[in-house]
This record gives sequence, structure tokens and C-alpha cells, in this order.
Amino acid sequence: MGIRFLLGRSGAGKSSRCLAEIEEKLKKDPTGRAIVYIVPEQMTFQQEYGLLKREGVEGSIRAQVFSFSRLAWRVLQETGGGTKKFITSTGVQMMLRKIVEERTSDWRVFQKAVEKQGFIEQLETMITEFKRYRIMPGDLQNQMEALDQFVHRTSQEQGLRDKLEDLTYIYDRLVDALRDTYIDSEDQLELLASKVPGASFLDEADVYIDGFHSFTPQEYGVIAALLDKVKTVHVTLTTELPEDEQNPELDLFHETKQTYLDLKALAEETGAKVEGVEILDHKVGRMKEQPAFLHLEEFYDKRPAHASREKCRSSLQKRSIPVRRWRVWPRRSFTSFATKATATKISPSSCGSRRYITALLKRCLMTMKSRSSSTRNERCSITR
Repeated sequence: MGIRFLLGRSGAGKSSRCLAEIEEKLKKDPTGRAIVYIVPEQMTFQQEYGLLKREGVEGSIRAQVFSFSRLAWRVLQETGGGTKKFITSTGVQMMLRKIVEERTSDWRVFQKAVEKQGFIEQLETMITEFKRYRIMPGDLQNQMEALDQFVHRTSQEQGLRDKLEDLTYIYDRLVDALRDTYIDSEDQLELLASKVPGASFLDEADVYIDGFHSFTPQEYGVIAALLDKVKTVHVTLTTELPEDEQNPELDLFHETKQTYLDLKALAEETGAKVEGVEILDHKVGRMKEQPAFLHLEEFYDKRPAHASREKCRSSLQKRSIPVRRWRVWPRRSFTSFATKATATKISPSSCGSRRYITALLKRCLMTMKSRSSSTRNERCSITR
């Protein structure tokens, strides 16, 4: 039971390393213990396709690509607890509308806002954030009690206290409505963390977590449960190795470095050991044939930036633009020649308007060339 880190900048080949290791394990033992590859929801199809199109992988029962929500469905399918009906964000909004309409008065802040368009959507988003970061109605109540201890409250503090009272009422009624009947995506992760120890297919499994920059407290809870259950958790992060465990706020990789430090602290809390930290070189990865991008990345936040000595090998290369010389004729001469040229049989009805203009200009130029000797003193030329 341990955790392993694969670190590197963008293009270093972290995802490719994960797929290569999974492929090697499948070739070595196609029916061994499970290999769980966890990626963000939007990456599941891409990574599953990337795994199965590799030359040495024609199919797989051992390795599966999951998101956190899909992993919850797989675990609950084996351990039970999936009898509650799943409710979408639209269903939650319908319940919130019902709760709001049941209380026609006694609102502290939301009296006028409840009828405005978009209020229910914003309310659902806020409650989702509360659940994601494990803030329950009791926490809001404790914050209200802390504000009540103030002898002299400012208008901002009083407004915050009134808003917390309205939110506590709505949040508490929503939790009661969902209890024992429905489950949403946020409650699903809480249930997953409690059910992981009973999932037999995760015994001695290898878990790869790829494509994340940070995790919510609920996702950290799932990772902690996996560290106690599986053989090794492999985590990829787009960052460099922090120096002396320092993480300045202005650092380019501040968010992912903080995630790395939090995961190390989580491993210490659960008793899992750090099996290794591998730094992948981005200069030999996807950007190997793009020296211009490597130079841009290296000197992105450095001043003064050094000029690149490498030629750009991409399709966006400099192309020589031919310099054309234009002759500008006096307006009087051009007008007189154009008037004479219209005396010809060229008309818009005989051809398209674009072709008519082109033919007219050609006729004007031919007339001007024929009289160039007599009008040489009236024309001038510039280079453009």
C-alpha cells in the first residue's frame, strides 16, 4: 500500500507513461488483479480509446478506465447501496423551487430574489459547492452563532448573518428531502469513500490517477480509502518537484504543487509510504520537435527573455511576401480615360459585375499605356 508520483511539465509524456505501464502489465498477465485508470469525466473516452488502440492491446478485462462517478457506480454495484435514485442537477433545482415556494414570507434577504430568473440555478450551484467541500447545515448554523456573539455588528456582518439564515433553512430542507430516497453526484462520492473497503475487485489493484490538477475534499476522501485498500496509487501531476517543500503563491505550478504536498500529507496520515517520485523530462516528450515552444515555456516568466537560436519547425514559418510596385495616376487623367473606355461595348448586362469592373480597368490601362508618352509629366510612381 503506497503512492507513487509522476511529475513533469506539459508534454513530458505522463499520460503516455501510464498507458505504456498498463500495456506492459496486460501483456505480462492479462487476467491479473484489476488495473483502475481514473481520469476526469471528459477524458474517459479519449484515454480508453488510447489504451485499446495500442498495438499490444486488443482488448482488456483487467484494465478499465473510470471517472470518480463511474467508479462509484462500479463499487456500489458490488457492495450495495445503489438502491437510491440518482437525481440530476435539474431535479435538485425542482426541489429547491418547491422549498422556496412553500415559504412565502419570513425571508431575511431572499424575499425579492426568489422570483428573479437564474436564482434557483445559482442556489443549486452554491449548495453543490457546500457539499463538495463538506459544509453541512450545522456548519452554517455554527457560523451564525459565532456572528451572534458580536456585540456591535457592522452592516456587512448583519447582512452575512441574515443570508446564512436563509441558506441554512433551504439547505436543511433539501437534505431532508433527499435523505433515504435520492442521491446526487456529490453524495455519491461520500458513499463511495465508505464503500471502497468492501469492494473485492480493488484488492491488490493498481490505481492510476491522471489528468487532475487538484482534488476536492470528497475526492481526497476517496483517495484516502483507496490508499488503505489497493496495492499502489500512481498519481500524475503537471508540476516540478517543490524545492525544500516550499510552494510560493506566485509560482507557476502553485496549484499542482499544493496538490502534491497535500497527497504526501494524506499518505502519511493513512500510513501509506511514498514509493517513488519520478520527474519526466518535457524536452524529450511531445515538444521534442518544437524547440520554439520549449524556448517560450522556459522563458515565459523570466525577464529579460533570451532570443531563441532555433529555427521554428512548425507550419507557422515566415514566408517572403513579394513587394509590388503600384503606379498612381492623377485622378483627372484616370477619369478622362475611364470615360472614353466606357464608350466601348462592355456593359454589366453582358457579363457579371465583377468581370465588368475587371474588363473596364483593363481597358483603362490599355488606353493609358497608349498615351503614356504624352502624359509622362502628369504621373508619379510610389513603391508600396
